[in-house]
Amino acid sequence: MIVIFDKKPKNPDFCDMEKFALIDINKIRAWFFDKKIERLIKKAKRLNKITEHKYIVLYVFGKARIYKKADLKRLIRMRVFKKGITIQDLEKSAIFVTA
Repeated sequence: MIVIFDKKPKNPDFCDMEKFALIDINKIRAWFFDKKIERLIKKAKRLNKITEHKYIVLYVFGKARIYKKADLKRLIRMRVFKKGITIQDLEKSAIFVTA
């Protein structure tokens, strides 16, 4: 976005192009991450209402994903997770758990 001023603004700090042109990338990434989390939570609630299964939103391998609680229990039994990990540990570290 290019902004052209006809007159010099009253506030000289506003015209400082370094401050004006820089975009805080971390804020944008955080905003997209928040929107994705909101979308996943909404989807988990909708699936819970339809199927009546419990769903957990977890941050795994650098991505937020939805898992069925029964599938996580099955993965624990198959020793996919570290030895000693329980479903309660996963629920504690979860972003969202459906009721």
